[in-house]
Amino acid sequence: MAKYISIFVFLIISVSCKKTTVVFNGDANDNYELPLLIELDGKRCVFDAETGILKYSITESRLQGFSPYIEFQRYSDITFNSVELFNGSVNQLGDLELNTFYPITFKTDGEIVEFTMVFTSIPIVQLVTLSHIGNGQKTLARMILNYPEIERVSDNNWIGIEFRGRSSLGYQKKSFGLEIFTDKSTNSTLSQAYFGMESNEKWILDAMFVDRSKLRNRTSFDLWNSINDTKDHIGISSHFVEVYINHESQGLYAFSERYTETFLDLNSQSVLYKGTDNSEITKFIELPKYAPNSALWIHWEQEYPDPSKEIVWDDFEALSELIVEGSDSEFKNTIGQVINLDNVIDYFLFMNLCCGIDNVGKNWFFFKRDNSAKFILVPWDMDGTWGRNPFAEELSYSTLISNNLFIRLNELNPNNYNSRLKSRWLELRSLDYSETNLTNLFSANFNELKSYHIIDIENTIWETDLNLEYEQTYITTWIHNRLGFLDERFE
Repeated sequence: MAKYISIFVFLIISVSCKKTTVVFNGDANDNYELPLLIELDGKRCVFDAETGILKYSITESRLQGFSPYIEFQRYSDITFNSVELFNGSVNQLGDLELNTFYPITFKTDGEIVEFTMVFTSIPIVQLVTLSHIGNGQKTLARMILNYPEIERVSDNNWIGIEFRGRSSLGYQKKSFGLEIFTDKSTNSTLSQAYFGMESNEKWILDAMFVDRSKLRNRTSFDLWNSINDTKDHIGISSHFVEVYINHESQGLYAFSERYTETFLDLNSQSVLYKGTDNSEITKFIELPKYAPNSALWIHWEQEYPDPSKEIVWDDFEALSELIVEGSDSEFKNTIGQVINLDNVIDYFLFMNLCCGIDNVGKNWFFFKRDNSAKFILVPWDMDGTWGRNPFAEELSYSTLISNNLFIRLNELNPNNYNSRLKSRWLELRSLDYSETNLTNLFSANFNELKSYHIIDIENTIWETDLNLEYEQTYITTWIHNRLGFLDERFE
């Protein structure tokens, strides 16, 4: 990450023998509010002190004949693009363009400070905090989400924020977990909806640091969510945003849903387990040497029910024993009764399509809604897909993704598993998994990301060398080769 140098730009003016200090990147007050610089139509510009850039989120169509109601510091005069602005009134700014650098000047008692103003169509999240954000304990903050649509009111919430992830904690750029609170006291949580997604009390700001395309996870879930809309087919949605912490841009993030009790509509009989590492345990090659008695069972983790209140492993332990140690006849006769094979087929085909080598041991959930339900597989964290591994290294298109669960299903063929798998592959290849659909899906997300002109910002802040044009070509070519390989395997 580029070394941020605090820029304290101040002007001293004399008014009736009193001095007023104008601080452009001043600290927040006790109510976690930053000093006003300039506000258009009730929505504040965000300020990056490192670059001296003011940024405002807006749709391109609204910039034609742009006439916003403007407010700013009463003791300053502001000139924007050679036009003097009038405080507390509508200003005619003319026809403006996205991603263009416009000069903006603040003048106070003869002292002039020049900045740059940029209009962008990417939503902006500003996190206002008085404390350092860390890992393990939530930091109180205010989150302001500015949408580009003028008619859409900004969201302004109290939140608790912390770093999230395991291996990703070692990266310079951190992902964040957010919990929404009803007020500053943090005594109660609030279920809040953003971007039209379902209400939830917990959300994620995904840094996507290792992904050289910045859209593998999002596109993977776009595809997974499109192939089945039943309650036994679960995935998340996300939206690109630019994140600021106080007066510092953190670059590009994905504002993402999170699997919570509210999101999954869990009940007193629901259970949810997650693989935390790629090991012989989570790939069902061997069983742990002891029975589970805590939140962790070697590399399996109980996510629900809350392990601080109740430890429940009975059904998952039985499933693990069946997969690892069950006789061929027992496995063949029983597996379809305890796990949803249609869901397993979709998951296996999907992970082979995108080459999710990090998602058949680690980064997958086993979910059971109630006692009468079967287990289903739920995907998670698909940055290491579509031709790159979790370390962003290039992957061969001829790698087959599997583990002992899928191997035994293939070898023992319970409930006509193999013929169902082949039929499902042919069905998906005709539409959702067609090369045209896949390349169009990636193209749409690449085009959106390119329109924000944020990758140069990302490269500057985090000292990376991302190239979206190269990555799009690489993924498109990899998909073509991958489909040819999988057609031979599954047909």
